[in-house]
Amino acid sequence: MLQSLHIRNFALIEQLDIEFKEGVTVFTGETGAGKSILLDALGIALGDRAAVDYVRTDTKEFFVTAQFDVTDMPSVQTYCNEQNIPLADDEPLIISRRLSQTGKGQILVNGMLTSLRTLAGLGSLLVDIHGQNDNLKLQSDRYQLHVLDTFNRDGRQPEEIYHKAYQTWQQAVQRQRKFLEQEEERETLLARLNKEVREISAVKINPEKDTDIEAEIKRLTHAEKITAALQMASQLLNASGGSLETISQALNELQKASSFDEALLASVQTLETAFYNVEEVARNLQESLYTIEYSPERLDQLQERAQLLRDLRLKYGDTLEEILVYQATIQKKIMELENAQETGDALAQAAAAAFQEAQTARDAWNETRYRAAAELSGEIEIALRDLDLPNGNLSYSLIPGDTLTPQGLAEAELVFSANVGEPPKSLSEVGSGGELARISLALKTVLAAQMDLPTLVLDEIDVGISGNAALRVAERIHTLGQHTQVICITHLAQTAAIAQTHYHLYKESSGGRTQTHLVSIPESERAQELARLIEGDRFTGTTLDTVTRWLQYFRAKNKL
Repeated sequence: MLQSLHIRNFALIEQLDIEFKEGVTVFTGETGAGKSILLDALGIALGDRAAVDYVRTDTKEFFVTAQFDVTDMPSVQTYCNEQNIPLADDEPLIISRRLSQTGKGQILVNGMLTSLRTLAGLGSLLVDIHGQNDNLKLQSDRYQLHVLDTFNRDGRQPEEIYHKAYQTWQQAVQRQRKFLEQEEERETLLARLNKEVREISAVKINPEKDTDIEAEIKRLTHAEKITAALQMASQLLNASGGSLETISQALNELQKASSFDEALLASVQTLETAFYNVEEVARNLQESLYTIEYSPERLDQLQERAQLLRDLRLKYGDTLEEILVYQATIQKKIMELENAQETGDALAQAAAAAFQEAQTARDAWNETRYRAAAELSGEIEIALRDLDLPNGNLSYSLIPGDTLTPQGLAEAELVFSANVGEPPKSLSEVGSGGELARISLALKTVLAAQMDLPTLVLDEIDVGISGNAALRVAERIHTLGQHTQVICITHLAQTAAIAQTHYHLYKESSGGRTQTHLVSIPESERAQELARLIEGDRFTGTTLDTVTRWLQYFRAKNKL
């Protein structure tokens, strides 16, 4: 529960120190006295976004501190442990926020720096603030479904199962959609790859043979020059007086000389080897002359093939080996693309199966919703009877729909009838602010036990209500305060009469400045304060007697 709230330099508030107790705490005051500012400060302590506009004029920064007793709040203790927020079992939880005129802020939870997101998560576990706009929120279909799901404790696990199944279905649909969107692209790619394979396959690359093509083209191109050169070389070697004959003669003379000088034997051997080598070259030249065959047709064929290979190198690889590797790669890709239909069928089957599974999970979740809706409607109708709407009829209209939605329903709304014989209509069509306020309060009282919140803030939830209905609303809030700390801002004397703690806010101008002040109304002065709420400062004795009876009634209930 909220134990205290300390506010410094916040809008019209220069300094307020407020202590809170169990039961119902009521704040009253004239319009514009600062009640909304007080709630803004509390909201900022709970994780609402702060603006520099809140910093009081001519001050450097505002400062807000809220202290909570979380002894019997295991959800808060668990959250603090998860966020590494220091929290001893017997110590309070203290939240401090400051913001300067320059926009520099600081958030501390039990002295530890904390992010706004972490604080907001913590604040949602500490206090539920029902603002003046929440009655209008009740007319929203989305909010009505949120209310039902908050009440539906049996739906927690089915809801989690459905959301996982829904996400799986969405992913399956996305994969199938992406596959279909790429179908034209796949067909274009398949046509191009098939063309490339045909082009490479038509050449029938043989690396061992095709590597020598350029050399053969060169030989055939210069066949006449090669023949002429070989003939000339052969003639020089074999002709009379040619190289072979000259070396042979020189060898004979040297052999004669070596018989007289053994030192010449080495030269004989060298010259003898040279002779045999030249002789072998001469024979090879003759053989080459016999094998040279110039064929223009062969040359044309080779040049045509060489051009094909060059074209392939320009497109698919620098070497013949690289071209063959590329061919194998695209052949594998072609197989994958040709098998795409099987992939498409598999994706469609996966999406259909995921839809069926999600639909089953949705139906299971909605079954718990149907039961919860009947139970919630019944409890709200009981609460409405206590709020002077004896014939109020409230029920949920839930329509799953043919497709899947993130919330598991195509339509969900509350329908209401205030009087016998009138057909139920959507809450969005309910024009009575008093009826909306009472429905909203009924929901809050029913949901309070479900939400396990120790503190509930009601900001003018009784707006648009008067007379006996107002007294019934006050009784309902009083009942709520017996097991929940309730902080209530009101203009109604009936609501103010239920308070165990009553504060009055007022603003005062002095020295050219306006500031909000807070006073605690002692029990001896409460009747006069309530009478002022009804008639102002010139209240009558009758009014004073009436509010005195209210106070006596609720004091007696407090003792029960």
